[in-house]
Amino acid sequence: MVFEGAIAGVKAGRQGKFGRVIGVNRKNQAEALQEAGADTVIEDLAEMTLVARLCDLSPALEAMESIQNRIEQREIVVFLDYDGTLSSLVSRPEEAHLSAEMNRILRELANQCPVAIMSGRGLADVRQRVAIERLYYAGSHGFEIAGSEGLAMEQEQARACLPLLDEAEQALAQALDPITGAQIERKRFSIAVHYRNVAEDQIEAVAKAVDRVLESHNRLRKKYGKKVYELQPDVAWDKGQALLWLLDKLKLNYPDILPLYIGDDLTDEDAFQALEERGLGLVARHAPYRGKNGRALYFPGFCYF
Repeated sequence: MVFEGAIAGVKAGRQGKFGRVIGVNRKNQAEALQEAGADTVIEDLAEMTLVARLCDLSPALEAMESIQNRIEQREIVVFLDYDGTLSSLVSRPEEAHLSAEMNRILRELANQCPVAIMSGRGLADVRQRVAIERLYYAGSHGFEIAGSEGLAMEQEQARACLPLLDEAEQALAQALDPITGAQIERKRFSIAVHYRNVAEDQIEAVAKAVDRVLESHNRLRKKYGKKVYELQPDVAWDKGQALLWLLDKLKLNYPDILPLYIGDDLTDEDAFQALEERGLGLVARHAPYRGKNGRALYFPGFCYF
């Protein structure tokens, strides 16, 4: 059961013996929510889908034998999200930089197996931030792909929606201008509306503004992430479809290949689902903070399915 930042509600849920009580940390009350009895504390209701999956997962470091059995005698191809996976989550998207150590690890990994970065960022943006030529890159949630040896793809149906995205971007800029902290990030094939820095009493106004723009641009769809809404072309394409396209294009779509995907957000769910019957998914989470009673506030480490 979910209680939106209400400590009294979390206590009531615990006393009512609900199977799982989740607190939404809207007022910097993470420790208080945990001490009131919340099994899990999340930052946004958009995390609920991912939390539902994590409830049934095990920390990967406690299941290394099982993971090793799956990869034994198989070739690996690795797909990685960027924000929150390769880089830390930050208050403004332009501040998410790749550390020198992570860059070194990626270079070493690319010497061992094919590696692709699957990001919600624009293709040019994520390529510039990672800056490793021999990797493959899928930007704008997979709507644009590029890599070595001239590999390049833009989703054809989405390309037809570019003028519509331009119109929606202008409408959003006008609608969100009065709301302090709201930030619009335009990628080639999507528009991100960030509200991490918006006051709590203004978050609903952001959501309503996005929905109004969506109503007048019905060939677009809204997707959710951590403190962000995404407007994308409403076509049958996502990170999962892009991942499968890359496997086919790189001739890596056969039983001896084990695709592995690591991500941390709702936007990675499509990739996890694409690999559910054929690969390995790892959910990256921050190390947990433990309150006075020892209960973890967040899911620890990596989880797998």
